[in-house]
Amino acid sequence: MAGFRDSIVEISEAALLKNLEHFKGLIHKSSHLILVLKANSYGAGAIPVARLFENEERVEYYAVASIDEGIELRKAQIKKPIIILSPDADRFKEVLLNKLQPVITSPSNLKSCIRQLGSITNYPVHLNFDTGMHRVGFRSNEVNALIQLLHATNCIKIETVFSHYSGSGSAKFDAFTMEQAEEFNTMFSELTAHLDYQPKTHLNNSGGLERFNNDMNALHRLGIGLYGHSVEKSALQNVFAWKTKVAHIQWVEKGESVSYNRSWIAPKRSKIATVFVGYADGLNRRLSNGKWHLKSGNHALPIVGDICMDLCMVDATTVELEVGQELIILNTAKDIENMAETLGTISYEIQTSISSRVERSYV
Repeated sequence: MAGFRDSIVEISEAALLKNLEHFKGLIHKSSHLILVLKANSYGAGAIPVARLFENEERVEYYAVASIDEGIELRKAQIKKPIIILSPDADRFKEVLLNKLQPVITSPSNLKSCIRQLGSITNYPVHLNFDTGMHRVGFRSNEVNALIQLLHATNCIKIETVFSHYSGSGSAKFDAFTMEQAEEFNTMFSELTAHLDYQPKTHLNNSGGLERFNNDMNALHRLGIGLYGHSVEKSALQNVFAWKTKVAHIQWVEKGESVSYNRSWIAPKRSKIATVFVGYADGLNRRLSNGKWHLKSGNHALPIVGDICMDLCMVDATTVELEVGQELIILNTAKDIENMAETLGTISYEIQTSISSRVERSYV
């Protein structure tokens, strides 16, 4: 740990590898995975994670959100096929130049793709069917238009067709999840009745992988589960550890205030440690004044005063601390989930909100 200036996120490569093995064990031996690396691999670092699994045979594709995310991986010499989940239709030329595979979500989207492909034939694309998420994707009443467009061109080859469950991680949505699966199968059958080949399909995300692992689709998308988060309380490994260091220590007297707006008044003489992490690093200001604790060994040190842009303060009255000493912000998937619950959000947001100025270290 010597040498890091302020805060750092440690990513356990061993844990990532073990978590992948866990999910491989849930799917049929002939099925493969799509690793979702969007949002900088959920905050873990897309390039290092992609490199880690580049030679993994059961990982057939990587998937990212944007064309820029895909280009970043190509510049890092990543060779696996890369699916672009939300491509800008006006930038398909960049998709072609970087050998990326776009997701097509509507007839107009498909027309734009065909126009920009020009004389190219059999370019790999992926189709998203909207079965109830109502975000993007072909609706059931658009399948006929899709078929007509496909019949009029030979410039594309459909690699996969997929949909996205809106609540597969929770039993209370199981009936709707089954409705989505039935809708998908109906739409897919209508499409393939007019094709002379059979694209692969994928419906499951991480939650679905754990709860519907008898799914016989050829592919499954793995995102947040890779980083140790489980809807079934599976024995996944912790991947993330967010650490920081003590910048300064001082005593304040009873009645003195700490940080902006005098939001914390010392109830007694207190030892205050200033720490190298703030809201610009991703530590949400709503965790101020006792809403979150940093850990020193077995001691939990409450944040006092408002979290600042680059720093925050903790009450260290009951522990021995030195300048430069390490403190833990997050150390387990459970910590991340607890922080998310405190903030009224989800673990995805916690991980992806840790800013790029926080160094990622791979151990």
